Amino acid sequence: MFVDLLMLTVIGCVLEFLCARYGALVLNATPFTYVSFLIAFLAVVRWRLWGLLTIPILNIANYLAGQNLELTYLISVYDWRFYLSATVGMLSIGINVLFFKNNTKGVINSTLKLLGVMFVDYIIMNAIQLIVYRMLTSGDILKVGVEIIEVHGVEGGINICKMGEAGFVYNLFSFGVLIVGTLVLRSQGIVCDRTQRFIDDKLNAELDRIDAETFTIQEAEESEAKDVSNSNLG
Repeated sequence: MFVDLLMLTVIGCVLEFLCARYGALVLNATPFTYVSFLIAFLAVVRWRLWGLLTIPILNIANYLAGQNLELTYLISVYDWRFYLSATVGMLSIGINVLFFKNNTKGVINSTLKLLGVMFVDYIIMNAIQLIVYRMLTSGDILKVGVEIIEVHGVEGGINICKMGEAGFVYNLFSFGVLIVGTLVLRSQGIVCDRTQRFIDDKLNAELDRIDAETFTIQEAEESEAKDVSNSNLG
């Protein structure tokens, strides 16, 4: 389990850092995540609540990339409040354990149900992230924080708090990556409950062993009967 989670985390961190570092140049914005949403979703599907261990580390990669952006005014958005709110928000993916509790394979195999789970994740994640970020910036979930930074060519500057709580918009990119990535990986058999698969593999191996022993006994009995019949004919 831990080897699988480590591999997911390492791959996710590398992709997240590179995408967040250079993606802002293309999109000219601050998507809060690029591939972390997909990696975290996959980790929870495969290992239930243990998969949440990947989230704080994935968000560190995103934070570090944000601190090294070419667009310097965006760097101010990526502070400890952003990191904390993004991490707490993404931890809400743990709710998927309830969706997968009784029929993980059924949910995964149903495209409609799987899309429904991902949509719920997106709404809850961004709602929690917004609430936490506002509490850390303005202290009131009904008010936008105000921290103006001067930006060349922008009259009146930019309110970084307003940018920092725009997850419902900026995270649309990562939501698209989540949908496409999950459907593609599902076709490869990667989106699965690894614990249940281990149980199924062990059960299948046991059934194969029983079948092999049964056939061996039958073959021995048939061979013995054939020898007796040949002996009588002789």
